[in-house]
Amino acid sequence: MHIGLRKDANTVKMKQKKPLRINIKPLKGRKWKLIHIFFPEANLETMFLTFGRNIYCALDITKDLLVHERVHIVQQKNSYLWAIWWWIRYIKSPKFRYEQELEAYRAQYRYLCKENKDRNMRNSVLREIATTLSGPMYNRLVSFEQAMMDVRSE
Repeated sequence: MHIGLRKDANTVKMKQKKPLRINIKPLKGRKWKLIHIFFPEANLETMFLTFGRNIYCALDITKDLLVHERVHIVQQKNSYLWAIWWWIRYIKSPKFRYEQELEAYRAQYRYLCKENKDRNMRNSVLREIATTLSGPMYNRLVSFEQAMMDVRSE
């Protein structure tokens, strides 16, 4: 899979006829504090949120996180209208939330493994992802062991 970021615009290409247009915007303002209603453990200083074609973040986004968030843009069909539907399901359905995050974390993990062949680094990344997926950020939807197996499987 080829991933490229054009310098003249925030556009990511991944074997598609038409590249996705991605906007990276700062995560600031009172409206985002509402996320704590549904995810009390969320840390807005380190969180990345995708809505339609926008990625909102307080930090610089790394290539692996861009891969992760790009999956959410595709899941939301690069559309603000679909993003509303997606977010309603994401908040209301733990199963849907886990499926969506698992797909994004798998893509992120594959990207990181492709970039680094060190077995110890890969294991460390897998453990970090499994800790996040099984942790408070996602309301402890699965066990750590289950998250490890799910991320590794296709």
